[in-house]
Amino acid sequence: MTVHDAAYDRYFGLLRTPGQLLTAPVVAAVTGDLPHTGLTGDRRGALTEGMCLASRIVAAGHPRTPFGTEPVDGLPDPLRRWKLGHQVFHLLLTAMNSGLDDALAATRTAAWPSLLHGMEQLRLLYDAATAAMEYASDFPAAVYRDEVRPTMAPPHLPPGFSGAFNRDHRVMVRRMRGLERSVRALPPDVPPLVAVHRAAAALHSAQRCNRRQHVRICRRCVPDGASLLQLHLAQEDLACDTG
Repeated sequence: MTVHDAAYDRYFGLLRTPGQLLTAPVVAAVTGDLPHTGLTGDRRGALTEGMCLASRIVAAGHPRTPFGTEPVDGLPDPLRRWKLGHQVFHLLLTAMNSGLDDALAATRTAAWPSLLHGMEQLRLLYDAATAAMEYASDFPAAVYRDEVRPTMAPPHLPPGFSGAFNRDHRVMVRRMRGLERSVRALPPDVPPLVAVHRAAAALHSAQRCNRRQHVRICRRCVPDGASLLQLHLAQEDLACDTG
């Protein structure tokens, strides 16, 4: 784990103690908060279904997939929601990485029913991750600017804090690309694989929706488009130019 990874885990309260399995607290906290959000019924349903599915997957893989989070009670409501949303995103990513392991193994052994089932679950988890992003940022943009974003900057954290420090997401992206390559290499016209390619298309659609939603959230919360990491790097470049 890098220093940046550790800062990400510490800020969002992500625990990785070997043998640990504590999914219920964060699921209960988000479920209890959902009625107080502006999420649509479809988004709430997707997040609820995804949290339940992720909890089952993580439990089935335990202790290979340790999971735990620190409580965020007592924080101001927007900051509490921001951190809870990222905690449940961590749960979803933990389940996705476990599921991707199984899906990649299924492609190697030609276990097509298992691959199909795994890809359908990954789509549900992706839809839930999209809803989790919306949940985490469900407050006015001015609140993000004035109350939430400053908690990710010095003196609270080292300069240049970024979501790129989420190591679970980096692992997921690598494994997802590997699965995409493996599925593309499969013949498209073999009867048992028609459903697999159809599931792959549905999963890709969920990925595109996730990316579009992330862009919309970033544009709403940070209209100038400059992340904390970009600002930090720009300041470093300026210091080098003037030094």
